[in-house]
Amino acid sequence: MKLKEGFILHSSGDDHLMVATGEAAESFSGLVRSNETAQFILNLLQNEISEEQILDAMEKEYDAPRNVLAADLDEIVAQLESAGFLA
Repeated sequence: MKLKEGFILHSSGDDHLMVATGEAAESFSGLVRSNETAQFILNLLQNEISEEQILDAMEKEYDAPRNVLAADLDEIVAQLESAGFLA
């Protein structure tokens, strides 16, 4: 799974943003604000990666049970899929 081309991620302090450019901006015009966990996942999705690999990375980054991380990942992936942000 991978984020579609044309999305730029930016973080500054507690602000985590994603904007569409180029062809991606033709189907989505706006700004996406995310929390730290979603931004962590979005950064990983800039390259082809499996959900299992994302969970492994989340386990290294966050002190939380794997099932809690998996639930967060499932929710974020579902939102990205429904918005058409995944390739």
